[in-house]
Amino acid sequence: MGAQAPARKSSAVPAVLIGCGFAFVVVLVLFIGFVVLVFNNADFQRNFCNGWTNSSSCRDSSSRT
Repeated sequence: MGAQAPARKSSAVPAVLIGCGFAFVVVLVLFIGFVVLVFNNADFQRNFCNGWTNSSSCRDSSSRT
């Protein structure tokens, strides 16, 4: 009978780092997707433009008094 190799105690650090990295990538992709959807929304663009009071670039000539 062959002798078994002694059991090696492996560290959990690499698995934790891989798991955290994967979770970070998932959150990043979801955040980027959310930002793209929000900025492609016409209502959001209109409200953002109307609420931006420090810049005249979003105001058209008909809204000036």
